[in-house]
Amino acid sequence: MSVERGDLNWEGDVRAAYHRLARTPAFTPEDGEYYSEAWAEDHRVFHRALLEGCGRVRMLTPAPRDVVSWSSRVEETVSSGGSRSI
Repeated sequence: MSVERGDLNWEGDVRAAYHRLARTPAFTPEDGEYYSEAWAEDHRVFHRALLEGCGRVRMLTPAPRDVVSWSSRVEETVSSGGSRSI
């Protein structure tokens, strides 16, 4: 929906968010095996930018359980020695 409805400003926002995310280190020595705070924030901003063009307010308001579920999956994957990508 975002691709169909998004305008030039939306596309610029998505590109800027991706550019920032792509250049932010996912892991830093002080964060150990967990995603860095900076990367996690840029990741959230990128996905938010993708959804912004859809025009649906409900899609832009994540349920708290979705955030908890995502965090749990990341921690489980990293602590089990699995791939660091999500």
